[in-house]
Amino acid sequence: MYSPQTRVQWLEKPCQDFLRSLRRGENEVDEDGTWGYYVYLTYRTNESSFDKGDDPDETLILDKIQNYLVAFIKHNHPAPYNDRIIAGLTFKMMRLPSATQSAVRAHFRAHVLQAETPEKLMCGPRYGILLVVDDECRASIMAGPEPVLNLPAEKPYWEAQEGAKKVFVKAVEVRYDEARGGEVYYSSGRGMNAAVVWKGCLKVCLRSLMDLWVEANMGEFGSLYLEEERIWEGMDFG
Repeated sequence: MYSPQTRVQWLEKPCQDFLRSLRRGENEVDEDGTWGYYVYLTYRTNESSFDKGDDPDETLILDKIQNYLVAFIKHNHPAPYNDRIIAGLTFKMMRLPSATQSAVRAHFRAHVLQAETPEKLMCGPRYGILLVVDDECRASIMAGPEPVLNLPAEKPYWEAQEGAKKVFVKAVEVRYDEARGGEVYYSSGRGMNAAVVWKGCLKVCLRSLMDLWVEANMGEFGSLYLEEERIWEGMDFG
């Protein structure tokens, strides 16, 4: 049985490591201590509404993406680290209705990597992974329960936020080359004997986007993929 002090240290260390990773020196992409993702909204929308910039679902979708992640960090990481991690979280939104993943990659490379980003910053999860909300993701977000930012009395997070694991976005690898036709991974030790073919896209539960950042920062993004329809739920949940 862990002592209370050991348990606190065990919970604090991943937070300390995460915050430290955002300030690793002049070549680190997030010198300012911020982290987060570019989010592409590619679901189909009424053309006239899009032209006017009044997509009725946009604010709700972006709020849910952020609040699912904020709720997870708030209720599963100790203070004051949870507040510091949340304070550094940023999302940048792009709208590209009906765009394919290939088109999204091309747009990001042209309008963000080449046009806005100094070469030394073109690394790390923020510029290596895009979050895409297509029709399928939009449906899961709209149907999902509201994020639980304030827990009911004596109710644990996992019980209060039941159903959140079915709410997802698609994490798309920026530098994936569609011409390769897939990259073969072998998922040894997880009950998978057959080859797993990575095609540059992973369904990710919204509450697991911090875990995704950690894994991608270690270069493990593609190896998280097991099958097309499976939603990755984070480092502790497969």
